[in-house]
Amino acid sequence: MKAKRSRSKPLNRLRKQAEETLQERNDRLPATPDDDIQRLVHELQVHQIELELQNEELRRSQVELEDSRQKYVDLYDFAPVGYFTFNAKGVISGVNLAGAVLVGIERRHLIGRGFSAFLDDENQRRFYLHRQKVLETGNRHGCELKLLNKDGTQLNVFMESIVRPSVIDKNHEFRSAVTDITEKIKANEVLSDSEEKYRLLFTEMVSGAALFEVIQDTKGQLVDARFLEVNPAYEIIMGIDRSHLLGKRIREIWPETEDHWFDGLASVARTGEPVLIENYHRSTGRYYVLSAFQPRAGHLAITFRDITDQKLVAEEIQSIARFPEENPNPVMRISAGGKLLYTNTSAKVLLQSMGWKKDSPLPDAILRAVQGAADDGLISEFEIGSPSGNIFSFVLSDATKTGYLNIYGRDITDKVSALVALKKAHGQLETRVMERTAELENANRNLLSQFNKRKVVEKSLLDKTQELEAQSASLAEVNAALRVLLKQRDNDRRELEENLLVNINDLVRPHLAKLMVKNLGQKEKGLLRVIESNLEDIVSPLTRKLTVELARLSPAETQVANLIRQGKTTKEIAELMGLATSTIDFHRHNIRSKLGLKHKGINLATYLTSIT
Repeated sequence: MKAKRSRSKPLNRLRKQAEETLQERNDRLPATPDDDIQRLVHELQVHQIELELQNEELRRSQVELEDSRQKYVDLYDFAPVGYFTFNAKGVISGVNLAGAVLVGIERRHLIGRGFSAFLDDENQRRFYLHRQKVLETGNRHGCELKLLNKDGTQLNVFMESIVRPSVIDKNHEFRSAVTDITEKIKANEVLSDSEEKYRLLFTEMVSGAALFEVIQDTKGQLVDARFLEVNPAYEIIMGIDRSHLLGKRIREIWPETEDHWFDGLASVARTGEPVLIENYHRSTGRYYVLSAFQPRAGHLAITFRDITDQKLVAEEIQSIARFPEENPNPVMRISAGGKLLYTNTSAKVLLQSMGWKKDSPLPDAILRAVQGAADDGLISEFEIGSPSGNIFSFVLSDATKTGYLNIYGRDITDKVSALVALKKAHGQLETRVMERTAELENANRNLLSQFNKRKVVEKSLLDKTQELEAQSASLAEVNAALRVLLKQRDNDRRELEENLLVNINDLVRPHLAKLMVKNLGQKEKGLLRVIESNLEDIVSPLTRKLTVELARLSPAETQVANLIRQGKTTKEIAELMGLATSTIDFHRHNIRSKLGLKHKGINLATYLTSIT
């Protein structure tokens, strides 16, 4: 219904326009009596005019459509970008002139050809994945391809595609814009190479370099700067890793940084003009020379070097340069022609004392020495006496290479006085030497006499030494004989001990064993056990220590000590020995005293057992 109403509006407009045109024409027609004929003619005329107007409208629409078509043809065909239309298999169904130029083939020969024919294997795969991506998402998608044109030239292109239903069949078609980006890629490669060169310059340069972000206060004045990047040389010179710098402020890293550094950076941030700063940095204790510039607004870049060593060398050079002036001795420099080039304060005082005035010739004595040194080309030395009575010695340097002479003087007045005194002392010394020589000759004669006597004594001592050596040899023989005898004695002792042990074991112990089985009283058996224990002590090699310890005891005390060691009580010991217990206690007291156990908390039986 809407379509009919929209079509009826231009028809009504045309009919109204036709009726107006017919009204104009009716004014020129003759009157017709018949009303029907008049109406018929009117309708025919209106219809004719409508057809004429429709024809005019169609011609005008055709012209507009042709103009619009031509515009779109121009826009499509003469666009600077290649336009391709592909079917689902990537076959070209449409292409503009720019697209044909890209592949180097006329447009009419491209229709129906697969676009993959202009791609290598890798780029064919990319083209396929690109179409799949566009189909899956239904959205615009782009990819980079390497296109081989007719002459074999490879172009880098960027393809951007959309998918639309085909107007021919039910399949989809791809509409793609293909842009030649070869020059862009080359430019990017050049830019990348340039960036790499600058990166290498930044990273490999021996000077420290850093990039900062400017930090300003509310008035727009620079108050600090934040580290954005530093090169390796910066880390080495400042002794700090970049990970501890990036994102940090200068005052955060070095809070005591002096204002003169920030004043220079503020000048660059304010004016954009580069500055060169050379100063001392308190936090690191080093001198630096720093060049700062503004790569772009809000940022600062610096390069710097540590010049501490250079500063120290310069200060040393300045110190050395001050040496002639600070020298208390005269120092002069004179040209080979005798013109005074330099003089320190001490030399100036000396020359003035000799009547020399500024811009006047030097004293004759000095001029003669200078002329001689200039002629000979040798280092020479001369002496000059001043009106004050001082004597100066001067040394002239070689002038053949430098063209001037350096004259170094020193006051030798004290030295000359010392030489005079030395000569006088020398004369006095010669007199004393002569006197001393006579004394030494007498002493020498006395020493010679003593030497002769000493030789006689030495001969006597030599004879005595030989006699003692003979006695020593004799004693050595005696010692050898004694060692043999002692060895024999030890062998005899061991043989005796072995015999004693065999005799006790064979001759005594069997009888003791027989007595032990007899019907004896307890006292007799106790005595037999004591005898057996004592025999064990006699034959045991461990009884030697006990014998030494008990050597200070009386026989009765020794007997009591052995019984105590065997674990006998005082009462048992008294019964065995036939003594009173008080007597045994008396012996025990004496034993503790002689063994050094008195007033000590040591058990006597335990002690006696420990020393056996």
